[in-house]
Amino acid sequence: MSCALCLCAPPSVVRRRVLLLVAGSISFSAAFSSNSLLGFGAVAPGCPPSSSSSLSSGGGVVVGCSQWRWPELGPFRKMEQLRARGSISKNKGLIAHLQQYGIIKSTEVAEVMETVDRGLFVPDGTAAYIDTPMPIGYNATISAPHMHAMCLELLKHHLQPGMRALDIGSGTGYLTACFALMVGPQGRSVGVEHIPKLVTSSIENVKRSAAADLMKSGCLSLHAADGRLGWPDEGPYDAIHVGAAAGLLPEPLIQQLKPGGRMVIPVGNIFQELKVVNKNMDGSISTRDETSVRYVPLTSKEEQLEGF
Repeated sequence: MSCALCLCAPPSVVRRRVLLLVAGSISFSAAFSSNSLLGFGAVAPGCPPSSSSSLSSGGGVVVGCSQWRWPELGPFRKMEQLRARGSISKNKGLIAHLQQYGIIKSTEVAEVMETVDRGLFVPDGTAAYIDTPMPIGYNATISAPHMHAMCLELLKHHLQPGMRALDIGSGTGYLTACFALMVGPQGRSVGVEHIPKLVTSSIENVKRSAAADLMKSGCLSLHAADGRLGWPDEGPYDAIHVGAAAGLLPEPLIQQLKPGGRMVIPVGNIFQELKVVNKNMDGSISTRDETSVRYVPLTSKEEQLEGF
């Protein structure tokens, strides 16, 4: 269970309203007025005329048509220019572009994303190095590279050698492999995915990757289980990543977070925020919103597979 669609907002616009229309009418009610960015999940022949009344001054529309109007927001425009370049032929080229556009900021994140080849973790025949989420079957997707980079940047200080990391909704195993290389042979990286066939394929992916030896030694493991319950056997964890949106912060994951640790988790239903959850040394919790996102829901295996 991984990210279906990610909307990466720069810090300057994190707290502006974003309206994402996945389906349905292209007319807007007054309840959704004054949005900074409107996103449409379907193709239109042009920008819907009713959209202008729902935008705040300086806002913009993102719609599946040939006419694009971007707001005066440099990072959004840069990310679209990056996507417009099409598939980059090599993993290293993708990382270079993410660095160029300010998504990857640190040497350690650049190094681990260069080492773990994304091409080994996407379905055969797909454009592995384009910055977009991709379906991996079972109503799940692998997140866009810029979201992987963002989460690694947010967690890097909690992925130091010898630390423990938990990846909920591990999907194809990509981030679990990145975590393993960052925490090293003295640490632990645990992935939990509730679709058994995805777990089986993710194990094969890791075996072909730079993290293969860490799996062989037991420092990296992937499990078929309900991620909402975490994986207490290897806890507590310095870092927890959740790749699906929860309605509320899951209490079992908070309990498995080590004092001084950090969890990155999308929270919300229609409007979602990527939350950074820090557990203080006294056990108290502090949270902040990093950016607006769109993830598949953190749900049961049965609900996820409904209609698949």
